[in-house]
Amino acid sequence: IHIAIIAIQLISTGTQILGPVGSSVKSSSLENSSFTDFEICETSDSPHRVNGATETLLSGNTLFIADNGNNRITVYDTISEAFTAVIPLDFAPNYLASDRSTLLVANEAQATLYDLEEENYGNPLANFDGFNGLIVGAVNVYGNYYFATDSNYYYVATKTITDDGTATWTLDENKKVSTRYAKLLTSDSYGYLY
Repeated sequence: IHIAIIAIQLISTGTQILGPVGSSVKSSSLENSSFTDFEICETSDSPHRVNGATETLLSGNTLFIADNGNNRITVYDTISEAFTAVIPLDFAPNYLASDRSTLLVANEAQATLYDLEEENYGNPLANFDGFNGLIVGAVNVYGNYYFATDSNYYYVATKTITDDGTATWTLDENKKVSTRYAKLLTSDSYGYLY
């Protein structure tokens, strides 16, 4: 006769209980009997738990984290020292750029521009794809978004305001004639691209 003994260890911190759930340890609030955002494990899709961060970007007082493993942008407010709303994505992000009112998120094949204004926070404004080669970097300089690909193509996304006040974004392509191919793209405080 085999007898199986199952032991569940719960740890109370006074306001919450920590206990195993699947392959992780989660926290449950004693006040409202529901799971909190706290989780201990190797990888997680819990809010603000990063899984494979690929880039960080400080824009004003906001720190954006490209969370590649969870297909989202994790946002941290440096003034309140707290995580804020997560921006969910339909792709794994690799590159970030911002002009403080918009956030560009890109991977090797596509880029999406998101609104950072309070009333439309996290809403997509424009999608860019059809790049010649794989994107190796994206930056914002003076309100324009620049991209470089590993095939020596450079792109600029510019905003145009129509007569009725509607903003539209266009993407222009330019081939650089060189035997040296881009491996990344960055800019300095004067707006020069490297």
